[in-house]
Amino acid sequence: MNTHSDYSDLPMILIKKTPFPVYCPSSFGLAAYARDTQRWFFVKDRHSYGFRAILKGSYQDAMLPNLVAYMTLSELSKLKSSMYSFEKFFDLTFETFQTVRLDEVKYAFSRVSQSRKMLKRCFRNIKAADDTNWTWTKGQKNTDGSETALMAAVREFEEESGIEISQFRSSILPEPVTYTHTGTLGRNFNTVLWICIFESEPGVSPPTPLNVEVCERRWMCQHEVNRLLAADLLDVFVQIQVKLQRHLSLIA
Repeated sequence: MNTHSDYSDLPMILIKKTPFPVYCPSSFGLAAYARDTQRWFFVKDRHSYGFRAILKGSYQDAMLPNLVAYMTLSELSKLKSSMYSFEKFFDLTFETFQTVRLDEVKYAFSRVSQSRKMLKRCFRNIKAADDTNWTWTKGQKNTDGSETALMAAVREFEEESGIEISQFRSSILPEPVTYTHTGTLGRNFNTVLWICIFESEPGVSPPTPLNVEVCERRWMCQHEVNRLLAADLLDVFVQIQVKLQRHLSLIA
């Protein structure tokens, strides 16, 4: 009996629901608070998510309108001027990530080349963001499995803030705040944030131009947080404040 089949004889079906769990990527971070000044620590992304995704070629064409909407005017201008020349595209990718692999840049440029018509349409019809976002320090666990979620959160904070937690009197609340946001094409992303309380506010130096993740970092008072944080993150910030106040009332 011939058991080989290319399944061409089976009907085409569209699966709208599945009993299998959907993978939801997670990032881990710290919401840092200084008790003496009552200020919170935030960082500002150097590049938008949309810009990074396009330079890596990690997208589907249907995602492009959303990705372009994330980008800033400066990023749009850079992409427009480099999308027809591999040399310029390579230089832009190296400037953005500081370290690149030639095969990965070739792949990303081929994706951009294939998507030029749609990109040009997006450039005409979609308003770019005014600036990149302010957010908490956060990132994913190392791929070698050597980190717990909390270890990843601490490492990301120290890398992005320049603050070494062990050098200061501080404590991390054991129960984190978790929130989910929906990205392009409806994909969900989890973020897990632990609250780190510093007894005295550590000093912060500006990030260097070679820092590919963060372009600004600083401690903010409540008024600044309300003004600079995106609306969806402000809702999360309220949850963090409630958890902090409950903790402080218990130890008062």
